[in-house]
Amino acid sequence: MLRIAHSPRKELSEIAERYGFGFTVIDGKTYWDESAYYQFTLKQIEEDIEKPTQEINGMLLEAADRVINSDELLRRFAIPKESWDAIRDSWNEDHPTVYGRLDLCYDGKNPAKLYEANYDTPTSLFEASVFQWDWLESQFPELDQYNRIHECLVAQWKTIRAMNHDNDESASVHFAGVLDSIEDSFTLEYMMDTAVQAGFNCKLMDISEVGIDTSLYEYDIFIDDEGNEIQNLFKLYPWEHMLREAYGHHVGTTVTNFIEPCWKAVISNKAILPLLWEMYPNHPNLIEAYWIDKPEDVKEGFVVKPFFSREGAGVIIPGIDQTEEEEEHGGYIMQKYTPLPKFGDSYAVIGSWTVGGEACGIGIREDSTLITKNTSRFLPHLIKD
Repeated sequence: MLRIAHSPRKELSEIAERYGFGFTVIDGKTYWDESAYYQFTLKQIEEDIEKPTQEINGMLLEAADRVINSDELLRRFAIPKESWDAIRDSWNEDHPTVYGRLDLCYDGKNPAKLYEANYDTPTSLFEASVFQWDWLESQFPELDQYNRIHECLVAQWKTIRAMNHDNDESASVHFAGVLDSIEDSFTLEYMMDTAVQAGFNCKLMDISEVGIDTSLYEYDIFIDDEGNEIQNLFKLYPWEHMLREAYGHHVGTTVTNFIEPCWKAVISNKAILPLLWEMYPNHPNLIEAYWIDKPEDVKEGFVVKPFFSREGAGVIIPGIDQTEEEEEHGGYIMQKYTPLPKFGDSYAVIGSWTVGGEACGIGIREDSTLITKNTSRFLPHLIKD
């Protein structure tokens, strides 16, 4: 695994504009970074990233099954009791999933280690699937990239359509999130495009516009701002928020299908990391982790992480670095200090994507600090032996 300096495309801003990619720069700082790229061998991709990603995905599902079938663990995960039945129903009925992202520590030599699983609302998707592929084709058309993400997304939407709406020309998906966020709104638009390619009718809306129709006797219906029934709701909005708001009281009594499904509230909860370590102790792709009651309980050589956090929020590396915590934390874990590999002046984390449970590509984020944040840079990669 090498980090190689490279000249950015002179026409980068025009290319980004053509795609509608409006946040190559965030707050005056480079987000999409073409000043370098990462180079992997095919063996590194297949043996050190793809294979472990597939195995970790399976372990996460095993751990989720244990949590979902245990009142004690659901309570330990700080999941509201009134949502347990809905979570169990979504799991037992095998409600379909589209995607997820594993954040991995990998230096090209040692086994990749799982930092956490972003299986509910992962972003940096368009960057990993479409835009870095565009970079590869324009800069190194003779080489390859570990990137089947776009094709897998369209294929998975087709699978979902066949499962639930076979031959139904009116099959639809509403895409909802915080549209004031340029990153979230663009990710929603990209996901909507992949669903359209699979034959769905789609509508984009702000999460605040999602409503509930409780007039029916047997079940509730989620509706959009025009009062239309929402058949499928793809929500770029965390379950830990949704289950605690007005929406949460209706999740278990509606016929609306949620993507990602309610059971993802378990896997995206960092409380699953100590359980994984308990179930698979000393696994080469896991990091030692334990539940703790409060940050002050952290032991020397460990990092503190809240159950509920996004993009590095609330992470504490004692004596080195920490970030501001979000309001809702749920609880805390401590994870063995396992620093990101450093390339030059930057620390790099690999986001390994699964679609429909299949490992299918990676994206790489960099930062000058050990904690990857929402402003951390995204760099492309390629495969070369």
